[in-house]
Amino acid sequence: MSGSRAPRPPEAIHPLETPERDWVARIRSGDGPAFEALFYAYHAPLCAFAYRLVGVRDLAEEIVQEVFLYTWERRETWDVRTSVKSYLFTAVRNAAMSYLRHERVVRQREAETVELFVRPAATADGHGENRGARRSSSIASACGRWSVTPRAEGPAARVRAQLRRT
Repeated sequence: MSGSRAPRPPEAIHPLETPERDWVARIRSGDGPAFEALFYAYHAPLCAFAYRLVGVRDLAEEIVQEVFLYTWERRETWDVRTSVKSYLFTAVRNAAMSYLRHERVVRQREAETVELFVRPAATADGHGENRGARRSSSIASACGRWSVTPRAEGPAARVRAQLRRT
């Protein structure tokens, strides 16, 4: 036996099965019905998967829709190396994890901002507590004068609320 290997056939490098390879080629060329078939074949299982990751049904659907939109917008350069199913599930997982990381940073920043208003700032003249209390009181009274119509609670707001509870 020799130590050298024969070159790998293209199918070994790009192991898509022929029907999937045809599907990807059709979508890359802009075939809308092929993309629609892809959407209907994978939408429900991807939403269930995303829901297990984020815990909010509307948000899970939004993430899946974003993955499909991203795929369609970049269809000419869509590179599927394993299988369409693996590609889509990996893309949904990455999008969900990215969203959750972002939400964690937002929560941390919100907590830091609240702490700045709750904890009075120390000053050189020693009157930091009185100034801090006056500043907090001024801010609270100013906020009370605003007539703010609350926005409808969207999926992102529900996720933030759910994450705060944990």
